[in-house]
Amino acid sequence: MTCAPRQQQAAPAAFYHVMNRGHNREVVFARADDFNYFLRLLDRSRQRFPVRLDHYCLMSNHFHLLVHGERVADLSSWMAGLLRSYVHSFHRRSGFVGHLWQGRFQSPAVAVAEYFLSCARYIERNPVAAGLVAEPWHYGWSSARAYALGVADPLLC
Repeated sequence: MTCAPRQQQAAPAAFYHVMNRGHNREVVFARADDFNYFLRLLDRSRQRFPVRLDHYCLMSNHFHLLVHGERVADLSSWMAGLLRSYVHSFHRRSGFVGHLWQGRFQSPAVAVAEYFLSCARYIERNPVAAGLVAEPWHYGWSSARAYALGVADPLLC
């Protein structure tokens, strides 16, 4: 008896909670220029891939993104290019040598609507939990202002 090779099915479009942190939890965004550069890279790279950004928060030693991707392969290519571009820039600007990120990014799927809202709140409340601000919309490196105050954010879909 022979078995036909199993067909790999493409995963359907889904939401993903994408996150990564600095190696040894070290700072990866030290100055406003670092945060701004990563956001510019995020904007530029998401225009090249069919990935939609819905929520985000950049902290000094890690980031969270809630994205919608048509295919898992697109998400992986998008993040690989984004993180590689940031690392090259970080090395040039800081003289730092070695690993910047703890490892490959994590991207668990957000499967149900209830978890989507919970995940979005978790992402945008990170600065509150860290004691940096009293309210999420007071933090400048997240999407909270767009949703809570209606401030335009071109990164968001």
